[in-house]
Amino acid sequence: MVEGYLKCFEKEISQTDATGNLEIPRDALHLPDAMEDRQIMLVWHNGTIWRFRAPVRGDGTGRRYMTCQWRQFARDNSLMHHDVVELYRSTFIENFFVVTFERALRALPLFPGAPL
Repeated sequence: MVEGYLKCFEKEISQTDATGNLEIPRDALHLPDAMEDRQIMLVWHNGTIWRFRAPVRGDGTGRRYMTCQWRQFARDNSLMHHDVVELYRSTFIENFFVVTFERALRALPLFPGAPL
């Protein structure tokens, strides 16, 4: 990643992450304090700005997750199970993050129109 950004986490997307909220790994770094409940401004490579929150689950596990516009982000970028997402925090702008992702290899049908 470019100088001026700190890697927060890398995660292989689960089916739930792709269709619901993104579960943040326990070892994630450089995220805002969960108790502050501030918005996280995230910029995608095409310049689109998304706003997320990363609260703690209310189930007593202490786990955090991305909510607010995460589902729309995943849908608009066709994120699927096994894609890998990386989140980086800017060292220059407060609460400014950049996300990248790699597509998982997907099987292609041997014959056009054949089911996978």
